[in-house]
Amino acid sequence: GTESSKSASDKDNLPKQKKFVSKYQSLYQQAKQKEAESSHQGAGTAAASKEVDIPIMLDGRGKIFNPQTGEWKDLTGPKRGPVAQAKHDTHRYEAKTFPSGNKYEGEWLQGVYHGKGKLTYADGRKYDGEWCQGVTHGKGHFWYANGDQYMGEYKVGKQDGQGRFIWSNGDVYVGEWKNGKRHGKGNLTKINGDGFKGYWTNGAPDLNIFKNNHRK
Repeated sequence: GTESSKSASDKDNLPKQKKFVSKYQSLYQQAKQKEAESSHQGAGTAAASKEVDIPIMLDGRGKIFNPQTGEWKDLTGPKRGPVAQAKHDTHRYEAKTFPSGNKYEGEWLQGVYHGKGKLTYADGRKYDGEWCQGVTHGKGHFWYANGDQYMGEYKVGKQDGQGRFIWSNGDVYVGEWKNGKRHGKGNLTKINGDGFKGYWTNGAPDLNIFKNNHRK
């Protein structure tokens, strides 16, 4: 009957649901780790707000998944009608202001930021760029509340790839990033004339590589 059909349907969807849970638990853990590691040097990304760090994802069958707890729960409020559910599942453009004072204007998919969009924080920070499943991913521009700026590539909520970081005092770093830190080949230029051009490891100049490259 109806009950047995529902049970069979749930079993058929189990592999897809497990994959969904694993994906978003991973994104959540990476976003939380990023938040813990963020510093003035600039790991700070737009995924640091609660709305982004704790995405609540709907499976389209009347349940929600919270990656903070790793659990699926039935919706406590009225279930969406066909029109509301279609709007939720559709890649769309929408502006929204959160209770925290944060404002997002851009593309959405399945209830999270996805595509191009601008997130303005109540504390003055701002991110304008690409998103993937609720976290910064792709190319973007981040303004910090203290006047610092980052322009470049992101990967799963962290600076990763080619990027430029400009401190509010005028110092500039241009080069490679990995996991939110300067890593690879890059050039730091300071307004006082100091700087470093060469290779970086985990946010610091790699003097061993520098010495090896400058041996006679």
